[in-house]
Amino acid sequence: MTDELTFPDSVKLSSELQNLLRGLLEKHPMNRTGVRSGIKEIFRHTWFKKINMRDLLDKKLTPPIIPNVLAFNFDEGEYSNGEKEYRKKLI
Repeated sequence: MTDELTFPDSVKLSSELQNLLRGLLEKHPMNRTGVRSGIKEIFRHTWFKKINMRDLLDKKLTPPIIPNVLAFNFDEGEYSNGEKEYRKKLI
């Protein structure tokens, strides 16, 4: 909680996204992006400028990634036997 928010060089984030994340993750709750006027303040951030919010809210946009909800996104070596068996049943 005392360290400043930093982003590793290996993670390619635009300066706009870094700014948004810093605002959302501000240490002091009363200074966080969105505390004054809620979601409208967040959606007015420059990172969202290319997104048609009406289409987003109406679910008219195609997501860039559609995850496989039946697949886990972790290394199988991390699962215990019970979790591995459950995964086999799902897939």
